[in-house]
Amino acid sequence: MASEIFIVVASARAFVFGFKLPAPYGERIGALLDEVADYSNRPKLYPPHKLSENRFKDLGLKLLVIEQFMYQQKVLKPQFDIHMFAKEYEKREISVEIDGYEIIPEVETYFKNLAISDELLAKVETLHQSSGLDGGSEFIYHLYPFWDPGSGDEAIPVSDKAISDLELLPNLNSISGLENSKPSAKLLKALVARDIKVSTEE
Repeated sequence: MASEIFIVVASARAFVFGFKLPAPYGERIGALLDEVADYSNRPKLYPPHKLSENRFKDLGLKLLVIEQFMYQQKVLKPQFDIHMFAKEYEKREISVEIDGYEIIPEVETYFKNLAISDELLAKVETLHQSSGLDGGSEFIYHLYPFWDPGSGDEAIPVSDKAISDLELLPNLNSISGLENSKPSAKLLKALVARDIKVSTEE
């Protein structure tokens, strides 16, 4: 995308100055073209992650970890903001007002592929899944901006895929609110087998 913008800017510059516009206008347009080129080369706050950087099989469980470290403890950076992400995203125009009534796929991909270090994962001792009735997790309002549990929107479920992900969280000892995922007996059995306490949302 950056190379395409460079070609467009270069072509526009050649076109503008080929007509030899009066100095004030040529200088203004030249400055605007420079601004566009500078923007295209600016480092992205949210560069795309590689699929290989994701080790979680279950997005629901990973989002609970992201909530804790990115939005509660603020140690997983940069903190994701959908409005800033939409401004710098180049593959298509993301409109929060239009796209925010369901999960925004580009944000889902960002969270799916986000790398989380072993050092951080080892610090996970407790996790909480919110129904939204307590205000909800912060990540959900970036992934699904107009998510509304009062209208029947449900939490992103933690599925049986999370069973293999438990190995990534060696010190997890409790999880609350998991009833919001309607967990299977298989998942609950796996949690009990690892001495992970399951409690309801308060």
